[in-house]
Amino acid sequence: HVFDETQVYVDAGYAVVSASSFQAARKALDCVEPDLLIADVRLDDFNGLHLAILSRLERPRTRVIITHACPDSMLEHEANRCEAAFVVNPLANPEFLPSVRSALARNIQ
Repeated sequence: HVFDETQVYVDAGYAVVSASSFQAARKALDCVEPDLLIADVRLDDFNGLHLAILSRLERPRTRVIITHACPDSMLEHEANRCEAAFVVNPLANPEFLPSVRSALARNIQ
C-alpha cells in the first residue's frame, strides 16, 4: 500500500495538484494559479526554494510553504527570505494543516 500524501489535503477539503519533480511542478504552475504552493526542499537537481523563488516572481500573491524532513536553521532562514513558511515533517506535524489554513487566510486578505 502506497501512502498518498495529497489525500491528507483532499480529506481537509482542499483541491490539490500534485507534482513529483521540479520540472513537473513548473509545468503544473504554467497551467494553474495556486493559492498556496507546498514544496519539499528535495526536488531533483533543484529544491523547493528554487520553485518558491520562481513562483513568487510570476505570482507574488501565491503563498509558499517549504517542507523538510528535519529541522534546518539555514533552510528556514532561506525560506523566510523568500517569504515562505518552513515546516518540518509536515505530515507528522499536527500544526501543519493549521499552517495551511493560516497561509490561505493571509492570501485572501
